Amino acid sequence: MALGEDCTQGSHSDCASGLCLHAAPGGAARAEAGYFCSRTCEKPTDCPVDWRCQQLLPTTPERLCVPPSTWKAAAAAPRAPETHR
Repeated sequence: MALGEDCTQGSHSDCASGLCLHAAPGGAARAEAGYFCSRTCEKPTDCPVDWRCQQLLPTTPERLCVPPSTWKAAAAAPRAPETHR
């Protein structure tokens, strides 16, 4: 599955990145939140438009792409490459 797709019925191995997060879009962890495929990132531009690059666990420096609060599970369109003039 691609970044942003619902992995509720499967597991982390269903995601191309191997990362299936249990978190509400926007970063809040709630019991009623679903699961979605994510990926690691270093900066916001590593994630799709409107997604955040966020550290979710205080015990690890790893940062992950987190969708906006309005996100509905679907494959996320990649961010257009930056052009330098």
